[in-house]
Amino acid sequence: MKQKTSESFCQALLELDINHAKALANLVISLASYTEADSVVELSKSPLYHFQYSSICDAINALCHNEAAYESISTKIRRHCMSFCSLPSDQIYRFNSDSSTLLKVFSPTLKDRVQVHIPNNVIAGNKPLSVGYRNSAITLSSYDSWQLTLSMKRIGIHQSATECLLGQLNGLFEDQQLPFYKANLVINRLDSGYGNAHYLAPSYKHAQLVNIVRLRQGQKIWLPSLQKNTHGRPPIYDDKPYYLYQNSQTKSFKYKDQIRSVYQRSIFEIAPSQVATMGSATMKGRKILHQIFSWNNLLLRTKKGNKMSDKPINLLAVISTDATTGEKIFQQPLFMVVSGKNKDILSPSQTFCEYQERYDIEPFFRFNKQKLLLDKFQTSDVQHLDNWMLVVQLAVFLLFLTAQQAQHTCPKWQKYLPKEKAPNATRLTIAQARKAAQNLFLTFDKSPFLPKKSKKGIGRQKGETQIAKIRYDIYQKKKKSPV
Repeated sequence: MKQKTSESFCQALLELDINHAKALANLVISLASYTEADSVVELSKSPLYHFQYSSICDAINALCHNEAAYESISTKIRRHCMSFCSLPSDQIYRFNSDSSTLLKVFSPTLKDRVQVHIPNNVIAGNKPLSVGYRNSAITLSSYDSWQLTLSMKRIGIHQSATECLLGQLNGLFEDQQLPFYKANLVINRLDSGYGNAHYLAPSYKHAQLVNIVRLRQGQKIWLPSLQKNTHGRPPIYDDKPYYLYQNSQTKSFKYKDQIRSVYQRSIFEIAPSQVATMGSATMKGRKILHQIFSWNNLLLRTKKGNKMSDKPINLLAVISTDATTGEKIFQQPLFMVVSGKNKDILSPSQTFCEYQERYDIEPFFRFNKQKLLLDKFQTSDVQHLDNWMLVVQLAVFLLFLTAQQAQHTCPKWQKYLPKEKAPNATRLTIAQARKAAQNLFLTFDKSPFLPKKSKKGIGRQKGETQIAKIRYDIYQKKKKSPV
């Protein structure tokens, strides 16, 4: 049985059919452990990186040369990573899917840059826009709040985040060497950007997939029509929609210089199929009461050929209040849709608990950018930027394996902080694993990761150029030749 350790993970990486495999393994090890690097080139200063700094670009650039090679290499890396994961006994997998941004304001030579949203606008009054790329990610969740990168891909300039995510899901389910195509259930948690027919209709073909997606306030929901026409096709949808508001309201809007009013019926005018109550507590001990309303077999409208009339959904509304004072935590309810052929397997309480774990992907993106240098690689080629995402993916899996082996370490003056205390779980967090990784990696047998020695005698010395080496060889030959 294969040992699922961090050292065996790195040694198996050398056996993959990948260009510059040794330099790549050194780079992944250094990225996962060298906490002092603020840029990618500074990883060459790591005591675990045994190559010259120029080998960093060689390892990244030679990984893939075009889109076809990228798909092949990314599949190899994904299979390699998943072979070191312990699979759940119930064959139920949990995904988190979302998109993020890579800012590339000062890289004018990069192709196909687009305007991207800045979540934290520093200067009030400025538009929250910048220049860069959007990347779509699918992570494997439920491992002690760990997020393991299954797929991270740059969204094309003529592509939407929904289209990119659907392509990533197809790649995961069609690969028969991965465990997802034969899983009992795959739960995918998503934000409101995917709560539409453009995503829900195409993803419905995966029989084992159940999507839990947040819906935006005010979105329209339909009941199935109960009318039976004697002539022609019977109607599918009810006459008027219901709106995702807690209370019905009359909304006025301007249309062709005229003020019009529309009465918007709240979804709460329909008697829910089930009402459940559950409690929770924040990290500071605040007790919260969640009231969960659910409606079964509702409909969304078909959009641009994405048929939803034959794909019923379950709708959930969650109202959270303070258990002590009774005051609302949020002004509006949280609305979620459950879509998929196995949507009725999850109860309303289970669905809400599942969706709460979606927020683990937000610190995952932040850690990748701040610590694993996801957006710090400076290059003039977009393909090299895509290759760097694969290196970050390998570093995340290496840290995941490290978290079970490494001993938690921190400075003496920080050991009393709650976040630095020894965790109750057997696995460290990703931040704790990175702090402790270097001490563990220094115990590895470094001989498989050393550069190959030259067979023609002494190779170039550190800092010596190729021209200087040639001149030195000529000098040595002249010195040895008879006068």
